[in-house]
Order: sequence, then structure tokens, then C-alpha cells
Amino acid sequence: MNKTIKKIQIQNINLDSNIHSSNNSKSLYKGIWHKSNSGNPIKKSNMVITAHRFMYTNNSDTFYHLPKLKINDTIIITWEGKDYNYQVVETKIVNPDQIEIEAPTKEHILTLYTCTPLWTSSQRFVVIAVPKQYE
Repeated sequence: MNKTIKKIQIQNINLDSNIHSSNNSKSLYKGIWHKSNSGNPIKKSNMVITAHRFMYTNNSDTFYHLPKLKINDTIIITWEGKDYNYQVVETKIVNPDQIEIEAPTKEHILTLYTCTPLWTSSQRFVVIAVPKQYE
């Protein structure tokens, strides 16, 4: 497997997309964007990934169906050639100025978010996931 490829897979919403990792917000127009100044599966902390809900392009790499995620759903992040499994523990809606959703954390978490309701940017739908624990 190519160690430079970064992917997100969420089976419950049929999402299997590359992740663009950078500090440049223009990456959001390429598809799913990891804010590279946030955590990652190796660096830990709060790994922040965001995407548009819809784009008027041929690009299908959006979070169109993100609000369909439920507690306990699985998210797989492929990072540097290895898969990391996360489990959804919380979903919520916040206002755009509630930037604390991007704040660094001591614990490793995954934060996904997109605009909501559909066709607006008035709020954000946020998914919080933690590394999946295996029994």
C-alpha cells in the first residue's frame, strides 16, 4: 500500500475518499480536508477533518450524508499505510463561531464536520469519534 495515501472510509454512508492534508483552506475545494495543524492517528490530539456538504463539481468527495451517522458507527482512517478504526461517540449541531470543536485535546479524538442544514452554512454538523476499542 502507498504510504502517502490518506483515506477516510465510512461504510454506513458509502464514503470512501482520499483526504487532502494541508494548512491551506483551499484544499477544502479539492474534497475532504484534514487540517494538518490538528492531530492525526500518529500525532494524536484532536484530528480535524472537514468537507463541504455539496459541491457543484464532478467531485463526489463531500460529507453530503454525514448527518446520517449514528453513535457506534465505524470510521476508518488510512494513514501512512495503516488503518485506524474509530467509533462515533457523539453527534451535535453547533454554530460557525463555535471553533472550540477544533481545539487540541489530551486524548486522541477524531472530529468531522460539515455545514448544515443542506444548502446553507448557517450551522455545522459535528461528529466526534474515538479510537475503537477491541474486546
